[in-house]
Amino acid sequence: MTRRDQGAHLVKKIEQKNSNESLRSSNLINMFMCGDVMAGRGIDQILPHPGDPLIHEPYMRSAKGYVEIAEKANGPIQQPVSFSYIWGDALEGLERVAPNLCAPGKGSIASAVARITGKAASVRA
Repeated sequence: MTRRDQGAHLVKKIEQKNSNESLRSSNLINMFMCGDVMAGRGIDQILPHPGDPLIHEPYMRSAKGYVEIAEKANGPIQQPVSFSYIWGDALEGLERVAPNLCAPGKGSIASAVARITGKAASVRA
């Protein structure tokens, strides 16, 4: 199963769980949480306004090298891509699920919970 298939499967499970009408009408909060969002080196090189490709790694000096590796593995990437490209199928799934709160990263989750509940929150990985 590819990552895209795994993501689509996860979104489908979330949608099925949230389709229960009693859940929507309850006092529960539907949250989308994910780890720190790191799109990966090189993704900015295929966006409309790429940054400086210079990176300071012993094995790679240009982020364009990561684009070349991705293209060797998956075929050509038409450039530039839209800003929503990096989200793939997840963006459409998020729009369908329509969570009350999106919190990328542990710090964001803790802050969001504190704002909602008025209590300090600690989130562990």
